[in-house]
Amino acid sequence: DFQVLIDNPVYDVSDHLLCLDQLPDNPLEVHIENPQGAYTYYWENEKGEEIVTPSPTQDFVTITKGGEYTVIATATTGSMCTTTKKFIISESSIPKIETVTIFDDSPSNRVSVLVSGVGDYEFALDGGVFEDANELEGHIFYNVTEGAHTIYIQDKNGCLPMVSREIVVIRFPRVITPNHDGINDTFYVYGGDGFATTSLIIYDRYGKVMANLNKNTTWDGLYLGTLAIKSDYWFVAKFVDTKGKQYERKGHFSLK
Repeated sequence: DFQVLIDNPVYDVSDHLLCLDQLPDNPLEVHIENPQGAYTYYWENEKGEEIVTPSPTQDFVTITKGGEYTVIATATTGSMCTTTKKFIISESSIPKIETVTIFDDSPSNRVSVLVSGVGDYEFALDGGVFEDANELEGHIFYNVTEGAHTIYIQDKNGCLPMVSREIVVIRFPRVITPNHDGINDTFYVYGGDGFATTSLIIYDRYGKVMANLNKNTTWDGLYLGTLAIKSDYWFVAKFVDTKGKQYERKGHFSLK
């Protein structure tokens, strides 16, 4: 009588997340887990090509691209039995904020965030709950109040860090008609109750300063004591919050 001993290697290897932002400085290392003996390892990349390692007994491999990988473990005993396992490397990345567009249409202010990246992203405003993207390449926040806000964006797959962007939502008239009828007679900028407007500079289309106002002063449409011509004008408003942090917003309006 005789016995046939099966000495197939026993081990584990897990799927992993590859955060592309970490490359090339910090490539992903995938390690053999819980080996139950002494084995050699042969690794194949997503194309079925051998990944050469310094030693056949090296129990990890360095990876810089997503895909399905293969590892073949061979027992170092006389049996030379093998066990083949496959593992998946999924690619992701932290988001890159491309643009933030603020639509100051009080009381239904909107903030649109456009991002790029290969991850699956979710969005939050200030301390709010994270929400899935509601646009193809970003997210729109609705009914945003005037004042300072922070947008937070994170990768749902787990790539870190979270990214953020500070914004200021303001209120200002798109059109002023300084005819003393009590309706849109003056131009102003309002940044919320937690803000004070420290300065407001108004320019014409040629860059000439039409008004340089301090604090919460409004513009009545006058330039050197005479009503300015009907045209489009641009402004730069600076704010400071209760903690002394400064913000700046730009925009344009019309005088009719």
